[in-house]
Amino acid sequence: MKRLQLLLFGLMAFCFAQAQKATFRIEGSFLGNNSYDNRPIRLVEHDVIYYDQITVLDSTIVRNGYFVFEGTTDVPKVASVEMLDTKPTDWISATNQDVILENGTIVMKYDSLGVVITGTPLNNRYSEILLSENRNIRQKTNEILAERQLRTDAENGVLSTKENEEFNNLIASLYTNYKKKQENFAKENIQNPVGIYFFFKYPVTMYEKDYLEYMKVRIDPAIWKKNEEKINQREQAEQKVLQSKKEMNIGHRYREIIGRDPAGNTVKLSELIKPGHITLLIFWASWCAPCIQEIPYFKELYKDYHAKGLDLISISLDSTEKAWLNALQKQAMEWPQMSELKGWKGTAPKDYGINSIPFVLLLDQNGCIVIRNLYDKLLINAIEEQLK
Repeated sequence: MKRLQLLLFGLMAFCFAQAQKATFRIEGSFLGNNSYDNRPIRLVEHDVIYYDQITVLDSTIVRNGYFVFEGTTDVPKVASVEMLDTKPTDWISATNQDVILENGTIVMKYDSLGVVITGTPLNNRYSEILLSENRNIRQKTNEILAERQLRTDAENGVLSTKENEEFNNLIASLYTNYKKKQENFAKENIQNPVGIYFFFKYPVTMYEKDYLEYMKVRIDPAIWKKNEEKINQREQAEQKVLQSKKEMNIGHRYREIIGRDPAGNTVKLSELIKPGHITLLIFWASWCAPCIQEIPYFKELYKDYHAKGLDLISISLDSTEKAWLNALQKQAMEWPQMSELKGWKGTAPKDYGINSIPFVLLLDQNGCIVIRNLYDKLLINAIEEQLK
């Protein structure tokens, strides 16, 4: 009898625990775009401090422009809807989009400017405060980029450093209001994981002192300790990048990179660099839209100067083999390709002092750096000078 009572008590406790969990259903659609059909998509939870640490909550396939996720959660929290097989032409929000998991049916409608999320209280608020502002930013960014392209074309393909800074500052200014709104949204929800997630989307050093103090006393000290550990790790990595920049400046010889080629063979950079040739090292990734945009330019360089003694070598910062190989097949670059398949955790970006891509290095016939990350006429002039 006692055993039966214990069993019933355990069953009641389990049912009560289940009742405390919120059941959610996410219904997503890509408005007027069937290019996402038959592609895998997943719902994942990222660690609030170490973003690359994930837990997969659900996965499915996009069919007829639609996808559905279902699950339960103990408390409202943020997850990300991520497309696994990405393409350069994908909408930015389609590749990775935050959504708040809470009780009810959550509707996500994607278009070229972003996504609108409705159906539950926190998602309605999220869409009203942040997603609408994000859409506005993308619209204005598109207008600025169009103006920049017109100016570039009018000035024979080259903008001055001052002009480039002006356009970059215009785009950066668009995010001022967004940051403030995200701060307020995090503050509204600081008593649950949603607020904590959005708070840590910016480095804590970017917050005003009063705001930071208000939030800090309301966040679990264990999370703060974890964040401090991450900051220390980042600072050490940044110091290494800065040191590498000094050691890999103009006049220094290239450093070895060991990776693999598209066929799966281990390959060394030194095996690809030909004595007596000048070499352009191109650091890129399949997920980097600006990198993909530069590929036609590199193809023209290869066509015009390869026979005269210029070699190109592309070094991918991809971490997923499939994405890398798919991009290679689509882009059809004729020159050697290699990758460590470790993303930013590989040795290449650290050893070369690279913190953004695309990034290029021109090596002379002795393998010494001639230029760091110059493009257009400046790069062409340097190539022609080395080929004399």
